[in-house]
Amino acid sequence: MASSNFISKLNWRLIIIHTIACGFFIYGFKVFVYLHDHDFWFRMETADLTSVSIKRITTNLRLGTYSGFAGLFVGFIISLIVSLVRKWYWLNPVIVLLLSFSLLQYNLYGWGFLKHIFLLPGSVFSDYTKYIITNGMVLLLIGGLLFFLKPVAKFINAGQVK
Repeated sequence: MASSNFISKLNWRLIIIHTIACGFFIYGFKVFVYLHDHDFWFRMETADLTSVSIKRITTNLRLGTYSGFAGLFVGFIISLIVSLVRKWYWLNPVIVLLLSFSLLQYNLYGWGFLKHIFLLPGSVFSDYTKYIITNGMVLLLIGGLLFFLKPVAKFINAGQVK
């Protein structure tokens, strides 16, 4: 009986939507890391790393990885707070964290395909900094809307077992 009560408290709508929102936070944070040492990231994109030191490569790649985990952590905290405030089961955000972490680790969010769409808004700017800030803000805005919009909350509530 206890396991059916546990399973009935899980809300798959919440888990899916918050996992997608966490993905936007992860990649929003990863986009913002390009503001740090943009010459390196440009060289990385053009595969011209001949004159770049190993320490600089390691530092920037590590920073890129940490930024993804920071985005995941922020997304998890927001998911947890939203779930607690709306009196949804607290374990749903934990599942979101584990699922998002797995998707991030195994590169299964589909960012390779989707980045061409979600990095488009910043392309109206020729300035690199404005390009990065615009794209990062758009990603965070989409993730935030998935967490906080009332129609999304109503959709999640509709999947809640009473």
